[in-house]
Amino acid sequence: MTTPHKVRWGQAGRYSAWDDRQVITALSGGRSAVVRSVGLTPASAGLVVNVSADWLALADCGDGTIAVLTSSLEAAVTVEPGGAADRDDELWAIITDPEAATYALRVLEGAGGQHGVRLATITVPAGASTADELELHPRDPDFGGGGQGPPGPQGPPGADGPPGPPGLPGDPGGPPGPPGEQGIPGPEGPQGPGGVEGPRGPEGDRGVPGQATLIVGSFGQVRTPDELPPTGFVPAGWDGEGRPLNDLQVETGWAFVYTDGHLWVYVADQGPGGESWVSPGMVQGPEGARGPAGDPGPQGPVGPAGPPPDYDLGPWVTLTPPGGLGPGIRFRYRRVGFLGCVQLDFQAHWNTVPPPPGANATFTFPAMTEDCWVSQPVGQQRYYNLQGAGGITGTPLLLVRVQLGPNGGVQLLVPAGTGGSVGNLNVLVPLLSEGTEDDPAQHPMSGAGASVGRKERRSP
Repeated sequence: MTTPHKVRWGQAGRYSAWDDRQVITALSGGRSAVVRSVGLTPASAGLVVNVSADWLALADCGDGTIAVLTSSLEAAVTVEPGGAADRDDELWAIITDPEAATYALRVLEGAGGQHGVRLATITVPAGASTADELELHPRDPDFGGGGQGPPGPQGPPGADGPPGPPGLPGDPGGPPGPPGEQGIPGPEGPQGPGGVEGPRGPEGDRGVPGQATLIVGSFGQVRTPDELPPTGFVPAGWDGEGRPLNDLQVETGWAFVYTDGHLWVYVADQGPGGESWVSPGMVQGPEGARGPAGDPGPQGPVGPAGPPPDYDLGPWVTLTPPGGLGPGIRFRYRRVGFLGCVQLDFQAHWNTVPPPPGANATFTFPAMTEDCWVSQPVGQQRYYNLQGAGGITGTPLLLVRVQLGPNGGVQLLVPAGTGGSVGNLNVLVPLLSEGTEDDPAQHPMSGAGASVGRKERRSP
């Protein structure tokens, strides 16, 4: 498949493509055909065929309209290698989107159901692997073209019919009498066999291309046909504001379309009765009933790759440990936006656990940034037990916990007891979704720390 080209509408820039295609359909009689054949030449390598520029064709758009296709540039198409047997492929100009005015050149094996126009037949011999082995047959022009050639020579005459009956004989002897009257003609003999058809005469010269009207506007918003200017000069705003946008001098052969669908052509007082404008007929009838939906088209090509995903993954942020804790303490966090969570990574290593035996202590870290505030289930704060080796002396075994409160609050809760310990916590915690039941602002009387002030924040 080649890069799509623009379909050349006769009135590009003045009307919608559908209006232009309706005019082309009327003037072409609704037929798809070739006006100027394509030129095909094999490329120097592979199964590539070069397609010349300046070919011209009428193509079926698949919606009841006909479009004019051509190309000002050369193109190239690729043919599939030959198979086990000879085959005939077809080069088509396929309408890919009539409203976007695009088409593409494709080589197809069996092109039933396509919307466009067949430009050529390509015979692919069995096992063919280069373009030089292909037989290229451009489609001959079959719309308009040269006039009829001269008639061939006359065939030989048919056989004579049987003779009529003889006349009456004269009296015997004596001088011959005057000739008798002409006898009655005999019955006509049967038709003789037809002569052999003569050879085809030489093709005549190409005729002068016919000329169609050029539609330069429409009217009927304000004016009627009997108000068309006899001089062909149409001032700006003649049929209402912006119709036309600027002054326009209509030339002989140009036309306007009236709102009822009739075409009005300017003939400069050369009409049958000296009229300056004549109507050859209607070029646009009423809209027909909507037809049944067509079959799904072929699968289109894979689109370009989209932008890389945004995981909304924030940087690690480390909080400064509060005073009173031993060495080896690190609390860090980061936003994992695509999961709607914040990741916590807490590492602890101490030899002596303050406070003194028999007392509990709370160590408060700086608050996490607003984009990493965690949710509070039904307005309650979150608690996580610290995992690790060693232990806290005491009976029964006590746990060290991390408490996550509103507004990004982080606390370490240390029970009574002393002893060496190594612990860690790595967990994904849901982010706060403002206005839900997990928002502490929805439960002003619940949970420890409910009195903490709530400030404006964004939802992740």
